[in-house]
Amino acid sequence: MATCPECKGTKRVREKDGSIRPCWKCLLEGEMDQHSEKLPDTKIKW
Repeated sequence: MATCPECKGTKRVREKDGSIRPCWKCLLEGEMDQHSEKLPDTKIKW
């Protein structure tokens, strides 16, 4: 797969005002996984 020209493979885009947003192109093309496979242990007891 070629690197996305908008985010250059980082999956994040820095706007001109300095804010950071997700790369919409990668999101729409299914390149981003919305669920992390390695979740940290929150130590919450049920």
